[in-house]
Amino acid sequence: MFDATPINVSAKRMGNTMVNATNQDHSASMMYRRCGDGGPMLPAMSLGLMTVFDQGMEVARQVICRALDRGVTQFDLAAGYRSELGPAEESFGEILHGELAGHRDGLIIATKAAWADGSREAIVGQCEASLRRMRVDHVDILYHHAPDEDTPIEETAGAFAELIGQGKVRHCGISNYSATQTEAAVAALGAAGVKLTVHQANYNVLNRWIEADLLDVLKEAGAGCVAFTPLASGLLTDRFCGQGSEGTRGHRYFDAMVSAAEAGETWYGHFDGGDAGGQVTERVGALQGIARRRGQSLEQMALMWTLRDDRVTSALFGASSVGQLDANLNGLSGVPFGADELAAIDAIVRP
Repeated sequence: MFDATPINVSAKRMGNTMVNATNQDHSASMMYRRCGDGGPMLPAMSLGLMTVFDQGMEVARQVICRALDRGVTQFDLAAGYRSELGPAEESFGEILHGELAGHRDGLIIATKAAWADGSREAIVGQCEASLRRMRVDHVDILYHHAPDEDTPIEETAGAFAELIGQGKVRHCGISNYSATQTEAAVAALGAAGVKLTVHQANYNVLNRWIEADLLDVLKEAGAGCVAFTPLASGLLTDRFCGQGSEGTRGHRYFDAMVSAAEAGETWYGHFDGGDAGGQVTERVGALQGIARRRGQSLEQMALMWTLRDDRVTSALFGASSVGQLDANLNGLSGVPFGADELAAIDAIVRP
């Protein structure tokens, strides 16, 4: 039986420094970063719960408890995440009130509501449903899951102001917004008396779009950035590079990307045209070569690379087992990138 005693993170000294979180047989260090100006302290690596419950409740319990034991204090959900067990928020609530009972104050619980619907009804209604499913009175971060071009951003901002005023939400976040949409959100939230705390963006070494302008917009606004899909949905893994990768999440994502490219759609702004598959395979293979020279797995290097810019507050990753969780977290102890290594990565996938 898995045995993990969650650490009392609230008692640890946190900042842009390393904090030790240990159990009886393993030692690890977790770095915490302030989310923007005045936001919460987030672990450099946060656990996304979109798929963890796909492995069943017992595995999910083990992964979540182990994550906290190793200093992962942010757990990320969404109103739409489900598994065969039912809504992910409901399953997480069971663990929160079971194995994690008494540790709520040391956790950052984030969830997302209202995909492409910015109406007050959707945001407030879905947030309140999330609270009921998890059996909590507030979430630490609520994200608007994706922008809505048909609803005035002022209505979206007003919904957040209402929820924050009622104490149901501590911090406001947005996800999947462009830089221009983010600027509009910052202005509308400010007019409603609310500050944007964090943006959750798709970001990894194969998809570097936020470097063009979004990171600068967030810095100017005093907001943090949480990077989701830092492993490009399984493409940036040794398993994808190996034989017999068919059927893995990375390979399914690869197939979807190639199909989109063949239909004339640009994927990630880098891979398009008839040889998109060859481009990805070549570049991922080259990145794996750099990782091996560093003594890391490709996924460890990819996670560490995402965090090289301190404007990225946290990298959001998933895990289907305790072993996978530990392997990914162990990458934090890797040697810092040298200028030559970063230049080599830039040569493979342009900034």
